[in-house]
Amino acid sequence: MGRRGVLLFVCALSASCSGTEASDSPAGQQVEATRNHHHHHPPPKPPASAESRPYATKDARALKLREDRVREIYENLVYPTPIAILTGAESVAHIFQEGSVKGRVTPVGQFPDFSAVVEYFYALAVTPGSIVDRVEFRSVIAGDEKVAVAVDIHFCRSPDQVCDPDVPNSATSQTLTQVGFFTFNRYNRVISMDLNILNLGAASDPPNDPAVHAAAINQLCTALTVAHVEPTTGAVVNEGTCTSYFDSADDFSPGFPLTGVPFQNCVAFLESIPYGTWDRANSNSVTCRQLHTLLTAIDPDMHCPHASPDGGGACIDFSYASYYDESF
Repeated sequence: MGRRGVLLFVCALSASCSGTEASDSPAGQQVEATRNHHHHHPPPKPPASAESRPYATKDARALKLREDRVREIYENLVYPTPIAILTGAESVAHIFQEGSVKGRVTPVGQFPDFSAVVEYFYALAVTPGSIVDRVEFRSVIAGDEKVAVAVDIHFCRSPDQVCDPDVPNSATSQTLTQVGFFTFNRYNRVISMDLNILNLGAASDPPNDPAVHAAAINQLCTALTVAHVEPTTGAVVNEGTCTSYFDSADDFSPGFPLTGVPFQNCVAFLESIPYGTWDRANSNSVTCRQLHTLLTAIDPDMHCPHASPDGGGACIDFSYASYYDESF
């Protein structure tokens, strides 16, 4: 899509290596290995002792490379690149450190590993009826071990996938603004991210109308137990993504009025819990399960527990203090 230039060689050691050619440094060798942006040859895996630690640098070339990689994360959101990433035709292993990367996106939740981080960015960028057609950076600033970003992400929900990206919000489009920080290691790969989607509830919450909520619950339970859309092809698959999580008494609390129809069990359960808000998408709510249902077609083993009655440790009620339990 014309967004990827050839990577610079980077010396990401301390200032004492300023007289060394970047390609002679460990970071430079890693960048040299990833100059081909088609990524047919994955870069060498760095030592575990170095790959998980933040690495501050003053080197201008390293800081520029880190800024470029953050830009690439978001530019990759634009359709159809997410499909190429989800199907393995393109890789982002040169950006995110496999084995170390983790992230938090407030108010959505935490993403504990490489697969979860990739799914957050790229599976949510191409959901049934919605694609990203433009990103616009407000600022990207690198310093020490971090890159700060503020970016507008424009979603198109027109049936023909044609929207005017110059119109921030309309009947068929929506703009979300994300701000936050990415932390890099000495190999100039992201090892953590701490991001915030501004005003997500105001942008995405439906009207507080029982009929609207009921329709959303029916749609959600259809995907989970009856039929769903395969996100990378758009094909309708005549089975639910998580049917086995709604067909047994073991899936529910004691006393739940179980029927022999998983769809009905799903609807009854979702009607029994708060609908919720996108301002607290990580909660025991319908809204949280909407989010994770979008991801069940990509990785049912990870996300079906989250969409289930149990909540899988993700769609549960978190205390305010839990925000401070872990650093990103």
